[in-house]
Amino acid sequence: MSERLNADICVMGGGPAGAAVAARLSQLGHSVVVVEKQIFPRAHVGESVTPGVLPLLDVLGIRERIERQDFPRPERVLSYWPPHRGYKSIGPVPGFQVDRAKFDMVMLDAAREAGAIVLEGSHLLRREQTSTHGWNLTIAWRGKLVFVESCFVIDATGRRGLMGGKKRRYGKPTFALWKYWRACPISGRETRVEAGAEQWYWGAPLPDGTFNATVFIDTERFKHDLQRLGSVESVYQHLLMESELMAGCSQGHSIRPATVCDVTCYADDDPVLCNLIKVGEALFSVDPLSSQGVQTALGTGLHAAAVVHTVLRRSGDQKIAEQFYRERQLEAVAFHRSTAAYLYSQVALERAAQFWQERAGEQARHQERSVIPAMRPSGKMPTGRTRVKLAPEIQIVSLPCLEGDFIVTRSAVAHPDWARPTVFLGGVAIAPLLNCLRTTLTVEETLRAWSQKIHKDHITGVLGWLWGNGLIIEGS
Repeated sequence: MSERLNADICVMGGGPAGAAVAARLSQLGHSVVVVEKQIFPRAHVGESVTPGVLPLLDVLGIRERIERQDFPRPERVLSYWPPHRGYKSIGPVPGFQVDRAKFDMVMLDAAREAGAIVLEGSHLLRREQTSTHGWNLTIAWRGKLVFVESCFVIDATGRRGLMGGKKRRYGKPTFALWKYWRACPISGRETRVEAGAEQWYWGAPLPDGTFNATVFIDTERFKHDLQRLGSVESVYQHLLMESELMAGCSQGHSIRPATVCDVTCYADDDPVLCNLIKVGEALFSVDPLSSQGVQTALGTGLHAAAVVHTVLRRSGDQKIAEQFYRERQLEAVAFHRSTAAYLYSQVALERAAQFWQERAGEQARHQERSVIPAMRPSGKMPTGRTRVKLAPEIQIVSLPCLEGDFIVTRSAVAHPDWARPTVFLGGVAIAPLLNCLRTTLTVEETLRAWSQKIHKDHITGVLGWLWGNGLIIEGS
């Protein structure tokens, strides 16, 4: 028995990244098939979801649905992480402590309701690229073969990356060992984070009353301890008893044996190819210290949706869409690498162990440049007859960026101290303003030229900011 499906896009994997890209592309009017090997709900580790997911859920139109699940939303974290020891506020808006089985099912249901065809319990048997660079797929599902022809493929299959590619490691080799506990004497709804001697711990109470206690350890040390202690369970128990915040778990009872997996950070060298794009952990992984795995998955899914939408609707813009996606991957990897290294460096100031020193060393090698300073008027302003011009180090470049539902090119300003060129300053496109200052003008002439491009209420503030941050300088 067989069936043929007409679909523009086939998403391989129905986790948060796959569900997000499938839902968004369905909302944009594309026909989408999702191939997911498991039947949901499925168990999955990774329960802390940062408040950074909220605007992403808004884009997908499912924020209220997630909030209705009544997931715990702790407003603080218990941190034993130098130099802090105690409770820390998360910020004005809390994130979620989710049941990933329920969270992932809500996400996949949203894709289905948006119009995607979801094949749970299916798997890919064959794939071949056509002469027009699309993909013909043969899928096994419910005892029959399903054929999807000439489609765009999105790989959301996680670390294994079903569609191949070269994975490049960018963090120190690290394993995670975790276990779920019940009836342990740990009170409170807060996530717990602790720096150990040569390892670190993360723990969280979950909506069903269980507690997840996880330890992160260098890969080589784990192999050494496994040989010495004889089992994953013994290594986990030994490390757990060294924790101040999580040792109490041993007074409860465990639900299942300890599990170990590789959580080393890596990035794929081929994020987007002809009619193939990767999202979530098929694209890159982040250090679990950030608790931003789900947020990153959703973000890559939404960016990928814009890229695919652009390629399918405006084929002439394929190259700029692919450039946009590659640049976003590089920036995201640099950001997460630097952020994690900074957190490790806080501990390395107090502890000389190789575990901390090596991970802190990543910061010095990959220090992120600053983002564009916030828009605020400068206290120093040039007078009306002062002659001004564009600073010689400032460049006007063409930049692929997301505008609405498409990837487009816009003129952007590149500054040597910024992490990337920028198009807007407080909602004002600044490259067109600076273009007129390639030749020297008086301030009065500059403001007169700008009045044709931006609202008069913005002119003084923009001028003060550009002057105060050295983008324009006094001309001769």
